[in-house]
Amino acid sequence: MRNNQIVIGIIILTIFCLVSSNLKAQARADNYEELNSAFLATGASYLGMELCGWVVQEGEYYPLEQLENLGKRFAEEYNLDWKEIELEKHNEDGFNSLHYRVRINEKEEIQFSAQSLFDQSDKGKELKESYLVITLASQEDLEQITVKANQLLSFLKSHKGNPKLTYSIHGVYPRFLTSKEKEDLLERFFLTLKGEAKDRAEEENYLSVTGYSPLIKEAITVGKDQVNVQIALTNYQSDGKTYLIIGCPLITIEY
Repeated sequence: MRNNQIVIGIIILTIFCLVSSNLKAQARADNYEELNSAFLATGASYLGMELCGWVVQEGEYYPLEQLENLGKRFAEEYNLDWKEIELEKHNEDGFNSLHYRVRINEKEEIQFSAQSLFDQSDKGKELKESYLVITLASQEDLEQITVKANQLLSFLKSHKGNPKLTYSIHGVYPRFLTSKEKEDLLERFFLTLKGEAKDRAEEENYLSVTGYSPLIKEAITVGKDQVNVQIALTNYQSDGKTYLIIGCPLITIEY
């Protein structure tokens, strides 16, 4: 998957920007069939998909050992050999973190990141926060996404907090699309979702449109609008191709 090569100058949010009261629904794994159909309507060749789930715990601070136990439990959930995983650890005053990236099989890769923060102000007020972020990048068939989302959600729900999910599909066209072709595929995309565009950002080599579909059972507030889907097209100069990303509720970048 080449999402790390695609520069999308749009409303791209880091994972913690999406952790807010604006997210109107619980994490769920029943939005994907509609999004998969919308992707097929664009005519792009499928590259892969990405699930990103996370939990924020306010008022909690964990030692590194506890983060390691959590990371090990997740590895066991996916039948990974814990002893073979290369861990990146930080154990500093008021900050503990554990991160690893591991390939599950030829088509899938997992990133696991857990962080715990503690700070105390001059007035004695304590701040404790912990974060768990898990990303699954897969080139498996789109039909597998619900199973994979439910597996990830099951683990996140076993961790204290309110889990969230974002989902993206990645595709490619063998050449640069013309302006008319882009407009035509946007029309097909929103028609399939019975939705409408809400905002648009465009420059020479990229185009991004955020929108809302009543078929997708969650939404966030961006400005005055409710949005739950984003589609972005980027011309990649080195290979002369147009790359597509569809995100729900928005496209997120790798943390």
